[in-house]
Amino acid sequence: MANASIFRDFITALRERWRSELPEVRPVADAFGPAMPKASTFYAGFSRQLGMHLFLAFQHSSKSWEVGSFTVNVVLSKREGAPKSDGGPFPPYDGAALTEGSYRIGHLLGRDDKWWLLTADSGPVGRVQWRAKSYCNRDAVLRTAADDVTRDVRAALAKLGVVTAEVAAGKT
Repeated sequence: MANASIFRDFITALRERWRSELPEVRPVADAFGPAMPKASTFYAGFSRQLGMHLFLAFQHSSKSWEVGSFTVNVVLSKREGAPKSDGGPFPPYDGAALTEGSYRIGHLLGRDDKWWLLTADSGPVGRVQWRAKSYCNRDAVLRTAADDVTRDVRAALAKLGVVTAEVAAGKT
């Protein structure tokens, strides 16, 4: 298959995996605007500690030389839909109270912006990048990228009070 479809293949593989590993995280039924497309946005639940719904919006790079590069935006909303305000363009999380809007997962986890690179020829996007050890086996790349994304998503969900620590650690 062409590299152009690797992001779509990754999302498909992730959906399958999360059905058993993170069943509370489910694809959205409808798109919530261009920043939250139906094809790559998941509803992750409600955080009582924040009083908001949490969505995971996978954003792939629109640059032709970065095919297969993506990041995860954690979108907080007071309703089960897109937030009324963006809260700024992916503001970093500095430990202050979170407001409605989009936050890059790397910032929420106390790191710099994080991008995953599904192809060997993807150009640099962010400061922190996930790269496969080898790009020889496409299925292995998709599986190891899904491992890393799932680990970060579990950590973010636990930090934001959406799931229990046991679920976040993969113990249930």
